[in-house]
Amino acid sequence: MSFNTLPAARSDEARLTRLADCGPRPRVYLAIALSWAALFFFAYPSFSFLAKSRVLNGLAYGLLIWLTMNLLVVPMSRIPARPFVLQNIVIGMLILMVMVGMPVAFIVPKYYMRRRHGADAKLLVDTVPTRRR
Repeated sequence: MSFNTLPAARSDEARLTRLADCGPRPRVYLAIALSWAALFFFAYPSFSFLAKSRVLNGLAYGLLIWLTMNLLVVPMSRIPARPFVLQNIVIGMLILMVMVGMPVAFIVPKYYMRRRHGADAKLLVDTVPTRRR
């Protein structure tokens, strides 16, 4: 069922019901994104290079997600192969790099810094430069 065939929602509750009626697809996408974020979260303290550049790590992590999903996971699934269209590939990469990789790369270090430094971490997060020279 596509969103185009559904009637317009009249309230927030109707919108939530409409999303739930779309089947498991949105929940699967969110579960996959959450699992990638959890992987970065648990790997962050183990690899010191992840603390060096948030922007570079976010972009690289998004690219890693795209490569893994499109070169390993999707070919092993029952999804039929799609034709190679460079524009679609670049859009897919950019979406994962900006919408998954970047937020995770900026949120996770803040969590660990607050955990390490306690109540004073808010000041540290705001004053510590994200790029080291």
